[in-house]
Amino acid sequence: QALLCDKQEMSEVTCEVSLPDYRPEVKRLVRVSATVSPPARYVGAANTELSGSVDFCILYTGNDGALYSTAHTAPYRIGIPTELPSDAAPGEGLVCDADIWAEPCNARVLAPRKLSVKCRLRARARLYGIRLIENGDLISGITAEKLYGSCDVSELFSGVGEPLLLHDEIVCDTQSEDVRVVCAEGQVFISEAMAGSGCVNCRGEVALKLLCAHDSTGMSPSQMMRRIPFECAITVDGCEVNCVASAFGTCTDVSVTVEDGRILCDLSVILQGRAQRDRNLTYVRDAYALDAVSDSKTDFLTL
Repeated sequence: QALLCDKQEMSEVTCEVSLPDYRPEVKRLVRVSATVSPPARYVGAANTELSGSVDFCILYTGNDGALYSTAHTAPYRIGIPTELPSDAAPGEGLVCDADIWAEPCNARVLAPRKLSVKCRLRARARLYGIRLIENGDLISGITAEKLYGSCDVSELFSGVGEPLLLHDEIVCDTQSEDVRVVCAEGQVFISEAMAGSGCVNCRGEVALKLLCAHDSTGMSPSQMMRRIPFECAITVDGCEVNCVASAFGTCTDVSVTVEDGRILCDLSVILQGRAQRDRNLTYVRDAYALDAVSDSKTDFLTL
């Protein structure tokens, strides 16, 4: 396996957010945050395409001075030019490892219920593939003597799991039955990742942060923290039990409802896994003929 491409690309997501009539008008923006979903990867002959969605969480104050929030989802699509070498095996063992980061968002109020949001995305894509190291017809018709060498190399494998759905239920005490959840955000923490056969087994927890308001009592907004454990197997082609593994995740969707003195939370988590395998590679270091004049040619290949 060899690194075929390592490139970074910048992109920008711009969208307009319109609030429905039943939502309070925007008096002042407090904060706008963005969560980027792990990208779907499409590798072509001359271009690698990364696509997914950006979830915006907009926190603002209304005309009544209370805190409110709204969510908006916008798609992104990033194309990265790639030129695969001619000696790469097409489609064989091709691994696309990609990361996307969101830079701080910019937002402004266009109308009492209309916002403009802009966010820059920084993407990095690395392509790994099998390089065909062919000796060819070293000496046609003549017996060639070969001198072999060996070296230690690493192979990287990457994969994205299916959305993992989690649920949590919070029972409110009698003093906070009138609670209103302003916004909710989740962050994924991985405590253990182990390589399996064709997968990475991981466990961890989602730290769910709830910003709550108590409108009827006049109490200041308060913050509530919950930790939701999970276990999951991420499909990673090429992974074996002797690999070293790591995993990380993104909480892409959080839905919260309050009913009958309970706060019901539904979360969607997408996990990504990486695995690395070390092995010894044997190659032809030199080839020569005892009974004929021959020329030597050396190729240098980074693994």
